[in-house]
Amino acid sequence: MSTVAQTAATSGALHLPRGAPALRTSQGWAELERFEPQVEQYPCGVDTFSPAVHDVRYYQAVLRNEENFCKETSNSEVEIFRAWRSLSNGRREWKNTKSVKDVDLEEYLTEAKLKEDQAEIFQAIFCNIGDDYSNSRSFGRQLLVSQSSTQRLLTTFNISPQFFPLLLGQPHYWSPGNFITYDTEGRLKHLEFFCQHPRWNIHVKKIPMSVYMAYNPQTYRTTYIVVGDLQSATIATVKERLVDLYVRLDHCAVGGEEYKSLWNQLKDPFLLHSMLANEAFEESKDVIHRLRGKLYDQLDVVDSFSKGKGGQGFAARMSLDTLTKELHIVSQDADGLLSSADMGIMLCKELKRAHERFVELCLPVNQQFLGAKIADATRYMLVSLESQKRWLLSYKSRKDIAMNLVFNLVTQQDSHTNLEIARDAKRDSSSMHTISTLTMIFLPGMFVAGIFGMNFFDFEIGGGHDSMVASKRLWLYFVLTLALTVLVVAIWMCYDQLRSFVLRMFGYKEGDESENHEKESMA
Repeated sequence: MSTVAQTAATSGALHLPRGAPALRTSQGWAELERFEPQVEQYPCGVDTFSPAVHDVRYYQAVLRNEENFCKETSNSEVEIFRAWRSLSNGRREWKNTKSVKDVDLEEYLTEAKLKEDQAEIFQAIFCNIGDDYSNSRSFGRQLLVSQSSTQRLLTTFNISPQFFPLLLGQPHYWSPGNFITYDTEGRLKHLEFFCQHPRWNIHVKKIPMSVYMAYNPQTYRTTYIVVGDLQSATIATVKERLVDLYVRLDHCAVGGEEYKSLWNQLKDPFLLHSMLANEAFEESKDVIHRLRGKLYDQLDVVDSFSKGKGGQGFAARMSLDTLTKELHIVSQDADGLLSSADMGIMLCKELKRAHERFVELCLPVNQQFLGAKIADATRYMLVSLESQKRWLLSYKSRKDIAMNLVFNLVTQQDSHTNLEIARDAKRDSSSMHTISTLTMIFLPGMFVAGIFGMNFFDFEIGGGHDSMVASKRLWLYFVLTLALTVLVVAIWMCYDQLRSFVLRMFGYKEGDESENHEKESMA
């Protein structure tokens, strides 16, 4: 147990009744011990807390686990991008800080609420998650920010407790968060939207990318928390695009049409959400392209077999086995991508709904056109994802058709093999029939010879010469042998005739029984 947890335990742990679970587990990771809530700790006191969906003891237990955080925030693990409008000169200014330590982060969070000469503030804090995995952590991964800085970050910006597990790298498969908060006088105080983007490449164990956005319509302040692998192509590209936008703004003439148009788009709090969603969905194109190529490669092999060019025998059968496995892998990949597409579609729908809510609640009627760019971009992403899903369903359908054909080809191969076995068995049966006939002919003679052999001949040795004397009853051997042979052959012929007569009575023809035997062998 960690030092923080031990302190909580000594201060009064919760005693549950017999039969009640003493521990709460989170997705099978580290066990979370539930203690009496500390009212001075997060999430108590934050405006975004909702008792309908938030469990104070659960979130405080996660926050107590020191393994979820690094000991101190180091360089390159946290980056801060900040833009604002200066009230002194009216200029739009921005600053990008790439190396943030604990001291820098504490100073930034302290000054965040004291900048009275700044308005229309946009701030984005990018936090890194480690790629190592440990079962001692609440969700397996570690946020590369210190425990104290994380708690200060959560309370300073009133971050929703529902986003806190995502901040620590928890894989999230639920709906995006779309919440609003009003003050006691009924004025809109807080508009939140947070989500976790789907991971398209199921063959790579990637760190989840989660995004939190809060907008305060009273101060026009937009705050983003982006957590994930800061070295990933998606986050790195978005940071580049964000800097490029503000560099472009610096080169525009203040008050000009281009300046006003660009600044109006930058003021939309959903701009960074749209950029991150766009880059995340761009990642899907490469994955789906590789799936399509792999599927078409297997379809070419299936076509060669359907045209009779796949060969026969053991080698062809092994090729069909390999083809079946490859198509099964394609099917698994398609199912995974379909699930990611469904998640992406749900995310886009919620993003679109949240942006519509922002336009309706936060923009005057004569300024609602300012949200048109983001609305169009969100709608485009939604339709694009629906199109991707239709293509994935088409690929899966073609795979199913190919699998059915491969199954039929394998069945035909097996039938051909069984037919060959049946023919060989029939040839062996004919040979055995000939051997049985010969044995039947010579068996009476062998039987008679065995009985009378030593009684019909007398071998005399002596007197300087050898002699053999035949019995006068030798004729009995030939008479009995011939009679018994004729009798056995006659009985066999009568049996064969009787069998043929019975078969004709029941509607069978000659050879039907052997054909039925072949069919049973092929089944």
